[in-house]
Amino acid sequence: MSDLGLIQIEVGAGVSIVLPLARERTLLSAAALWPASLSPAASYTCHPFCIDSHQALLCDALGMGVELALICLFPRFTYEDYQKTAEWLLSRTTHRPQVAVICGSGLGGLAEKVTQAQSFDYSDIPNFPLSTVPGHAGRLVFGLLNGKACVVMQGRFHLYEGYSVWKVTFPVRVFRLLGVDTLVVTNAAGGLNPKFEVGDIMVLRDHINLPGFSGQNPLRGPNEDRFGVRFPAMSDAYDRQLRKMAHITWKQMGEQRELQEGTYVMLVGPNFETVAESRLLRQLGADAVGMSTVPEVIVARHCGLRVFGFSLITNMVVMSYDRLEKANHEEVLEAGKQAAKKLEQFVSTLMSCIPPPCNAS
Repeated sequence: MSDLGLIQIEVGAGVSIVLPLARERTLLSAAALWPASLSPAASYTCHPFCIDSHQALLCDALGMGVELALICLFPRFTYEDYQKTAEWLLSRTTHRPQVAVICGSGLGGLAEKVTQAQSFDYSDIPNFPLSTVPGHAGRLVFGLLNGKACVVMQGRFHLYEGYSVWKVTFPVRVFRLLGVDTLVVTNAAGGLNPKFEVGDIMVLRDHINLPGFSGQNPLRGPNEDRFGVRFPAMSDAYDRQLRKMAHITWKQMGEQRELQEGTYVMLVGPNFETVAESRLLRQLGADAVGMSTVPEVIVARHCGLRVFGFSLITNMVVMSYDRLEKANHEEVLEAGKQAAKKLEQFVSTLMSCIPPPCNAS
């Protein structure tokens, strides 16, 4: 039996029971723990399953015909789970990536620029969730991008798909175990800053983790010291040197529009923002809004990864009740298609600015 911890269950009338949480199906004796007034039986059967972001047990009290869902606030994945996935990938590819790239909605075309490519469908990778959103192909592509060893996520995961924050960020810790030291995150976002235009690229200088205000944080729960410290700093989440090099790269590309830089705010979605919400987000100091990225960045920084991120502004957020426009996912995908060539050149060129691994000879 692989115990993950203890769970205390309130069963009413001020009575609680304490049980070990196990991965395997387990028959537990509850004679000493189960309130006598509730059960004529001495045992019950537990079946592990998952509710949203929580590991749980479904308990059937024998002789009662009553099922109780016992929820435990432990992360779904253990260090060994991440290790198993990393080892599975390493055993099937000769590539040893230094950089991981997460492609946002409509931006997966970047993976087509990878040379010596070897890809794996998410459905074949142990523990990997599946992409369910249009514009996310659901493939992990290993190879070279402008000569840099990389792994590209052609499609990411979102909280609004029903995945827990631990599942959404699962690939990031796997990347760390693959040897990755730099994470590049991309996303499609709505523009809050009135100076922005559709098609602009905004380098992420900072973020606002709005779901975190209500407890949706990927680091919640027992800390895994093998990945990072209990209380990681986030004031330097986005690498200053890479941001500087991004502006230099942009000028070298000869683009007419200025490369923007600003603060990204994350909402869970899947609905787009109301006018009142948009106004509030702007007052908070946000320049762009989206439904992803922040959880991955938090986990990446916890793992000690260097992070660079940018948003493609696919629409201007509705800030006035007099405007008739409405945001929709189709325009997000179309904006990504229109900007694809520019983005591919930008990211590909930026690869040469990423310093070699510390252990490189």
